[in-house]
Amino acid sequence: MTTEIEQLEQGITTLEAQRASLGDALIDTLLAPLREKLAALKAAEAAPASPARKQMTILFADISGFTAMSETMDAEDVSDTMNALWTRLDDAITSHKGSIDKHIGDAVMALWGVDEAREDDAENAVRAALAMQAVIMAFSAERGRPLQLRIGINTGMVLYSAIGTVGEWTAMGDTVNVASRMEHAAPIGGILIAHNTYIQVRGSFDVQAQPPLMVKGKSEPIQAYLVERAKPRTFRFTTRGVEGVETRMIGRDAELSNLQTAFHSVLSEAKTRLISIIGDAGVGKSRLLYEFDTWLELQPERVRYFKGRATQQGTSTPYFLLRDLFANRFNILDSDPIAEVREKFTVGISFFAETEPETQAAFIGALLGYGFADSPQLESVKHDAKQLRDQALFYLVRFFTAVASTGAVILLEDLHWADQTSLDTILHILRECPALRLLIIGVTRPTLLETYPQWPTQAADFSPAQSIRLEPLDEQAIGSLVDHILQRTPDIPPTLRALIVKQAEGNPYYVEELIKMLIDDRVIVTSPAGWTVAPDRLKELHIPPTLTALLQARLDSLRPSEKETLQQASVVGRIFWDASVAALRKGNMPTEFEVLQARELIFARPVSAFNTAGEYIFKHVLLRDVTYETVLRKQRRLYHGLVAAWLAEVTQKSGRADEYAALIADHYALAEQPAPAISFLQQAAEGALTIGSAAEASQLIERALSLIASLPASAEVQRQHMMLLRLAGETAVRLSDYPKAQQHYQESLRKAREVDDKTGMVSALVGLGETAVNLGDYAAAQEHYQQSLPDASPRYRAQALGGLGKIAWRQGNYAAANEHFQQSLTLQREINDPTGIGTTLRNLGNVAWSQGDYDQAGVYYKQSITLQRKINDRLGMSGNLNNLGLIAYTQEQLEQAQNYFQQSLVMSRQIGNRAGEGSALANLGSVAYAQKEYARAAEYHQQSLAARRLTGDLWGIAMSLGGLTEVQIILGQLSEAHISLREGLKYARQIGGTPLLLTLMTLASQLYLHDGHAEQAAAWAGLVAHHPITQQQERDASAHLRPALEAALGAEAVTAAMERGKLLDLDAVVAHLLGEP
Repeated sequence: MTTEIEQLEQGITTLEAQRASLGDALIDTLLAPLREKLAALKAAEAAPASPARKQMTILFADISGFTAMSETMDAEDVSDTMNALWTRLDDAITSHKGSIDKHIGDAVMALWGVDEAREDDAENAVRAALAMQAVIMAFSAERGRPLQLRIGINTGMVLYSAIGTVGEWTAMGDTVNVASRMEHAAPIGGILIAHNTYIQVRGSFDVQAQPPLMVKGKSEPIQAYLVERAKPRTFRFTTRGVEGVETRMIGRDAELSNLQTAFHSVLSEAKTRLISIIGDAGVGKSRLLYEFDTWLELQPERVRYFKGRATQQGTSTPYFLLRDLFANRFNILDSDPIAEVREKFTVGISFFAETEPETQAAFIGALLGYGFADSPQLESVKHDAKQLRDQALFYLVRFFTAVASTGAVILLEDLHWADQTSLDTILHILRECPALRLLIIGVTRPTLLETYPQWPTQAADFSPAQSIRLEPLDEQAIGSLVDHILQRTPDIPPTLRALIVKQAEGNPYYVEELIKMLIDDRVIVTSPAGWTVAPDRLKELHIPPTLTALLQARLDSLRPSEKETLQQASVVGRIFWDASVAALRKGNMPTEFEVLQARELIFARPVSAFNTAGEYIFKHVLLRDVTYETVLRKQRRLYHGLVAAWLAEVTQKSGRADEYAALIADHYALAEQPAPAISFLQQAAEGALTIGSAAEASQLIERALSLIASLPASAEVQRQHMMLLRLAGETAVRLSDYPKAQQHYQESLRKAREVDDKTGMVSALVGLGETAVNLGDYAAAQEHYQQSLPDASPRYRAQALGGLGKIAWRQGNYAAANEHFQQSLTLQREINDPTGIGTTLRNLGNVAWSQGDYDQAGVYYKQSITLQRKINDRLGMSGNLNNLGLIAYTQEQLEQAQNYFQQSLVMSRQIGNRAGEGSALANLGSVAYAQKEYARAAEYHQQSLAARRLTGDLWGIAMSLGGLTEVQIILGQLSEAHISLREGLKYARQIGGTPLLLTLMTLASQLYLHDGHAEQAAAWAGLVAHHPITQQQERDASAHLRPALEAALGAEAVTAAMERGKLLDLDAVVAHLLGEP
């Protein structure tokens, strides 16, 4: 028979190859009998030896318009036309893995699940139906005949057996009858599916619920759904149930209504909302989310949909939750190679990006760890993780703003395991986008509020936030759940019901698992005819007192091989893959999954993260945890090592090991293999630093440092220890923990000297220099930088010289600063470091500016901009535009200055640079002040202050307060000016900014002059004018103030007061102004 099938298939292929030359009509006519015979042979080959009850999906389709067509055509033409049409329609069925059961006149019956039931049978049937509708539309247009289809589909148990004298096999039973009824009730051109099919395909298609249908032989109406189209991206939840009984949610109607109301209000009011569903394990959080998702599926409003899940293993991986969110949306698999990941991600982002799609994708993708590090769009931020992070966050905000333009819903599961960076980013999006049609629903245990207390749960914390706290169900609700699950049991013994209700203590997951245990133990016997309770077994019943004990009892009822397979899967995690379990069994693929699925301990997931492996999930995280605890510690260590090796291998093949380094390290650490664990922890930490996730990097490095102490001493271990300490120092600098950074760099330097590692010594010394600068210890910084120079590579040498230049500039030693920066610039040009060159040119401009050489400063700034434009360094460009504006302002070219500042403001806002935005607004305020538009100046300074407060930049905040003080003085708002000045002085002193204190002291002189304290104002003007590090701008300001002082005191008195000011101590004057003793 197989030979005949092969011959038919070869013949069909040969005819198909001649379609272009012979035409569709002839080929379709010739193919029709061949395809029909082939389908009959395949059905016969797949037929079971005896009648069988099977799960199948049944499709009925009927052609409308056939009778009218027959009346106007010759019978032979009608036959040819219909043969040609059925050839194409049948192909739509078989190409979607269906089998033709029979043709009945102008109708067809098709089956899915004939040879074996597949998880996607129902989905394939619906996709076949959509393909059939497309085929008949095209055929009708081609032939000019108004033909249409009505299609009905149902899923369920059937009797598959031979009928008649020729022994043809077909499906029979109630499921078939309902499918036929769906076809009769479907509108012409429509596809109507029964509820049993809908629950199998929910999330894969856009559907509209229809009024329930009464079907002959059914006491209850049947819910039906009209299929509109396939969704572009499938999101499906596992259906909850016990032995084929789909359990419904009980006792949470008010909470579901709350979510539904929030959804409608988000769309109607355009106000972003965050709802946290909080409850203990097993209380029904995921079920509530499932019900909301089911309800959402049937709403007429079309909204964009995102779903992400945090995992215990992903807690230490930056942006793990957000990466899962985008992977689900853009169909990115863990096994996809880097090039394919980038393509999928860029296409996904581009769909919503009106401008710069490649740039947005590069920044967001790099932040999420999707391998965009070498993207040309990131050239300007290669060595600036903060700028990368800030711009990526800006683009994320822009992305979700576009996504939510017509409405969007984001569902987040297991937030209690989410990484901090993802949680921070979600809150950032909420803060930046309060007025979107965006609803975010997160499911979490109460522990989230302990590990991440800033998560908002009510409007008092954060206006868009609210929470739904799920308490245990009351006994009445639990009793209703028991009755619902046992609906096929005609007589439920009252003692059994009462026992289940009492033991459950309000936990619905306990009820489901307990009833499954009773089925496993044959206390409840299930059959298609109904369920019965075995009285003799009921008498011997022992119910475990806790959910954990209950789950352990279910595990104990498994065969040894089944339990071992489940234990191996638990080591991988709640989500696991058949290939990962095979790696723990010497490559042997497990065969027990089918049994474990039948007992509803695990479920297969419709889409796998690895394209070469099937993906599965434990029914509940508690089941996974209980299973894991049953694995012997020795065996656990072995399994974790094998899982780590498997993950390392598969991610290395796809070029994506960096993304999974933290997870691989976790498995190696649990395997008590410190050496590879340390290497992967270091790799993960370096990746975290690259995207600006310093807090996560610090945690990863601390773990590596704790493990390295367990390794035997060797030169190689010393070097690795040295590198980890250097990395720890760099991370501490990013976190502004300078004392800790200093400690790590000193230890790294000591290790480097012990093994005579010159590069290690240089990197530690440069790090110590940077740290000392931040601590204000310029002498120590100079010493460290100077010590690094003899053995430094060109890159480190350029960095050290740049550091020496900054110190000299801050100390007012402009000649030395210029020399150091020029030397650094030469080296950066030699090694072709465009970002470094642009930064050093700007620093040279700053030196010229401080010396009052505005023309030379402008030259440097423009050279810097030219280079930054080539590498698209918009952060650098916005800063230099701001500097050029300052030059024009100083030279009283106000319109030109305003133009530069406006350009800087626009560019800063485009890239989400709050610091640049605050600076440009402050300078626009200064221009408005010079133009005597004082109200507008005050508005600019208030906006600048608000932007800078968001950044936490104390220097910038103090500068904005200074600008506001100046405006308040001229407007006569002297009490407000005193408040602004004092706050600015407080921040300036806090950061040790002497030049900034001198700038504010100039304003203090103005304020006290207006306040009637001219002599004190003159003395402070003298302090500023004669201070050794006063910049030229402040000297000019003091000079401009002198005429007003002389008008109040006389020239001689002003001179005398300013001379006294030379002797004043700046710190003491500031303390006096702040009201300190």
